[in-house]
Amino acid sequence: MYQLLNTFLLLQIAKSTSPCNFNNIFGAGPPPYYINYKLQTNQTITIDGNLNDPAWKEVAFTDSNPDICGTQEYCNTNGNCATGPDTCAIPRFTTRQKMRWDDNYLYIGAYLEETQIWANNTKHDSVIFYDNDYEVFISPDGSNHYYKEYEMNARATWWDLSLNKPYSNGGYENSSRVFGKKGWDDPGLVTAAQIHGCTLNDPSSGPCQGWSVEIKFPLKTISLNNTNTLPIKPNSYWRINFSRVEYKVNVIDNNYVKDKTPCENWLWAPLGIVDVHQPERWGYIQFSNQAVNSTFKITDPDWQIRSVAMQLYYAQHHYYSQHNHTYTTNVTDLYSYIPLGENILTCSELPTITTQPGKFVVQVMDLKTQRIASVTEDRYLLVLNSK
Repeated sequence: MYQLLNTFLLLQIAKSTSPCNFNNIFGAGPPPYYINYKLQTNQTITIDGNLNDPAWKEVAFTDSNPDICGTQEYCNTNGNCATGPDTCAIPRFTTRQKMRWDDNYLYIGAYLEETQIWANNTKHDSVIFYDNDYEVFISPDGSNHYYKEYEMNARATWWDLSLNKPYSNGGYENSSRVFGKKGWDDPGLVTAAQIHGCTLNDPSSGPCQGWSVEIKFPLKTISLNNTNTLPIKPNSYWRINFSRVEYKVNVIDNNYVKDKTPCENWLWAPLGIVDVHQPERWGYIQFSNQAVNSTFKITDPDWQIRSVAMQLYYAQHHYYSQHNHTYTTNVTDLYSYIPLGENILTCSELPTITTQPGKFVVQVMDLKTQRIASVTEDRYLLVLNSK
């Protein structure tokens, strides 16, 4: 599910008063974080839509997904999501996820509270978000490119696709929906859904309690086009997000009929803008091979330098829109366009910027780690050692 909005709406967010505090980027707070524990040799997960395997019961759910615009505090304070008609609403139902992994698969389990459960799509790779749905977005290397998207409804009808880069950067959907047999289809993916307390598409059987899903992602295919992500190294991390699209419905002649109001969108990692295709703001999963609840959280040491690089990325695009579609090599030209203010540049060495017609590369070095973040005009973000 996505709705493209101009990236420059981000500039309406208040400037940061703490130069190296990136916790309020997009007004959404720091990215959520989950320690994903490896299955032990004697553990298995049966993909049947239920979350009753012992391997699920021993790990915690995430916090419930807030609105795509931001946390409850942000919603209460700001009211609207950036600008436009989409209002920031407190979700009407809870949505929580769990994760596990082994040498071959990433497992996702989720429970979606719901009182009216319906689903119309029955065709694989149809546009699933026309129904209420559950979605997973995975960026194994955090580059913002070649990430995977998965959507399913309460029938367990699903749509999987790969994106070379975000739509707002000229990316495209690679799926069998677009390219037929030549399109992306995730071989080996297994999924299931279970409905609790009622019957699908039957208002007279309710009220429902909710529906649960299980998804088994093959690591080899979900990591395709991403370098150095396999085999999984203990305490390494991927970027990930979980989305839920929810429509209001009316009951007419014992059938669910969608209301004309726009759908709501609830994300684990909120974005402050109605566009889920902002991978730099997704949450983190940390892979652990230790016993459940025995691993310490290891924060991404590149989070700060990534954030500085992306602030300059946003600034360059806003500058471009105001200066005859040209980018600048002079960082001082960007001061007034940096969403969090020019003081964030004290968090890194002085950036270097190179340009070609229609292109740019921004590089910034972390003062402590000496790591260099590089971002291009199409959002491709890499962090490498300086030597």
